[in-house]
Amino acid sequence: MIHIEINSSMPSPEIRSIVFQLPKNCIERKTAVALMSGIGTSKSDRQILLESLMTSGYGRWKKKVVALWVLSYSELTDEERYAANIALVSILEHRPKRYIALWICCMFAFHIFGWTWIGITTLNDSRRNWVRAAAADALSRIGTISCAYALGKAIVSLPTHSAAGEKQVQLSSIRALNRILPQMEDYGYGQMPPGITGSLAKLLVTSKPDVILSVLEMLRMIGEPEAILDVERLRRVEHRKSINVRVPQIEIMAEEALIVLKARQAHQQSYQTLLRHSAAPDAPKDQLLRAASDSNSVRTDLLLRSSSNHNSSSNSNHNQDE
Repeated sequence: MIHIEINSSMPSPEIRSIVFQLPKNCIERKTAVALMSGIGTSKSDRQILLESLMTSGYGRWKKKVVALWVLSYSELTDEERYAANIALVSILEHRPKRYIALWICCMFAFHIFGWTWIGITTLNDSRRNWVRAAAADALSRIGTISCAYALGKAIVSLPTHSAAGEKQVQLSSIRALNRILPQMEDYGYGQMPPGITGSLAKLLVTSKPDVILSVLEMLRMIGEPEAILDVERLRRVEHRKSINVRVPQIEIMAEEALIVLKARQAHQQSYQTLLRHSAAPDAPKDQLLRAASDSNSVRTDLLLRSSSNHNSSSNSNHNQDE
């Protein structure tokens, strides 16, 4: 089995750029610079950062992103880690939901004002999803198994909704779950929200090998048999060439995922066979229940008779014998 290592002790170029965009006297910048210099954070600083995550609104989204990075790499106490997990899950569950149909109506009905509204909402959604993706990344380092379901919900795509930055949240949640699921019983299989397998299968159509490897790793742990066709497609060289992916590890992980998915499919089929309802015989329905009159050898007046008739007939027979 191939394990995928993610994240590093240093911030990504995007996070590093955001850090130095903040004011110099900002607590988020101070603690981030100290952490990058190898200096730890104090308990009072961590408390301020935790409280900053509780504030509503995304006008200060850059500060929240940096605060999430700092907390995820700080040495937290059990109490601080518990509080951080609650805050991170709360951020992750505040998902922007934009109806695609409403966007289209605004474009054609309101023209300039509709485009303006779409631009504003896209900007707000991208900022919110920046914070949500940072929360998922933080959970990959300090998250516990209690956060697994919330991460799974963040992966499930909504068919009639769309929001800028949603895919980045999905990928960050996948990386986080790949670290949390091995800590759970049965690798979390059967404990994830419905629809997660279909959402993961859609992400296999990409030219990014690291994304494909992360998705295959997750399908091996919690995937349902419905993903078998998508994974089998990855085994074909022609398909990998069409999406410009030539990483040998993909074929190996696809094979591992297929073995598990097909085993689950066989188990489900055997379970359904054991619990199937009893089938009727091949005889026509009108022959399943038929009247006794079909038999010519039996008199109908003798099929059902009361005891009084039986006694009277017995007495008459006795009198005749006498």
